[in-house]
Amino acid sequence: EVSGIETIQVMQYANRVIHYAQQVSGVDFHPEFVEMLENIPSNVYANAAVAYRKDVQPAQVDLERVAMHYAASSLFEEYPEHLEFFNYTAFSEDFIREKAGNYKLAIGRTTLQSKITHSNKHFSFSVLYLGQQNMIGYVSLDMKRTVYEEMRESLISAFESTNLGEVIGQMQTYFGERKFNIWHLFTDEKRKILENTLDISLAKSESAVRELYNDNYQLMSGMLQNNIPIPESWKNAAQFIINLDFLRLFKQKTLSLRELKHLASEFKKWNISVSDESNLKLVASERIYREMEKVYLDQASLSDMEKLNTFLSTLLEMGIKPDIWKSQNIYFSKMKGYKNKKWVFLNDEWRDAFYELGNLLKVRAI
Repeated sequence: EVSGIETIQVMQYANRVIHYAQQVSGVDFHPEFVEMLENIPSNVYANAAVAYRKDVQPAQVDLERVAMHYAASSLFEEYPEHLEFFNYTAFSEDFIREKAGNYKLAIGRTTLQSKITHSNKHFSFSVLYLGQQNMIGYVSLDMKRTVYEEMRESLISAFESTNLGEVIGQMQTYFGERKFNIWHLFTDEKRKILENTLDISLAKSESAVRELYNDNYQLMSGMLQNNIPIPESWKNAAQFIINLDFLRLFKQKTLSLRELKHLASEFKKWNISVSDESNLKLVASERIYREMEKVYLDQASLSDMEKLNTFLSTLLEMGIKPDIWKSQNIYFSKMKGYKNKKWVFLNDEWRDAFYELGNLLKVRAI
């Protein structure tokens, strides 16, 4: 007998084992096995068989679903002719990808080979991408090569003539009624496609908002000087762009003090706040830590140290308080070397800059 919590843990472990076994085999378990699961109690479901049918069977990785995954991936992968995923390797026999604006058409004939059994299976596919999350795909595990070649030429001709209705109709003619879309794919592939779509949409949004901000900057400045209320939409555009540029500043290879000071003045000028303070603190903290590593390894010049001091003081003036405990530890370790006479300052300028850095990091230098 086991407790309620232990029952949940046993069930979770059993589910993981069953799920993994199915991913490897790609086949369903014998009905007798499912009947055995019915005798295993659970304080979540009626028995283990219910958990199996509810959570494991829907996640089963069969050959057709792997083929769908490959077909969808072929739309976005740079080199889709040879891909490895799960327990399969895909070898492309024929592949073509056409693009017209935001639309994409991928057609291919591929061999899937199991890494476990080394068995293989041919499949043919066509998938039409209509932008964002809109996708229509078909897979056939038994299409003959001659039929595939006929289908390929027919779809390419329809796509090049910009007749999407004809493309979809031809796909249905050759593959039948059963189709798949993005929601039939594995979670990782769905996430990849949606994130790619989001990146494209955000880039377009940024371009539009930046254009609004730049085009109206002088007018906004004139209104500000004459105490005329600035339209809320323009002020929101300023907040979006300035916050975005400020966040990107920390990710640049070289810190630009000129850009830092300019953006700090923009925050003050338009009386706007930091939009994502937690993310900004994280990025700023990591950047400070990377700069402190250079100091510890003697890879930072006097100019680099003075720049870091200005960087820290500007953040503090803006009311931004990054998490600096890792940087404090580095400074403390470096200072111990000085106190133990393992190194000396090159001159007074180096000493003053190093002590100022300690003050900004709230670590006593002497």
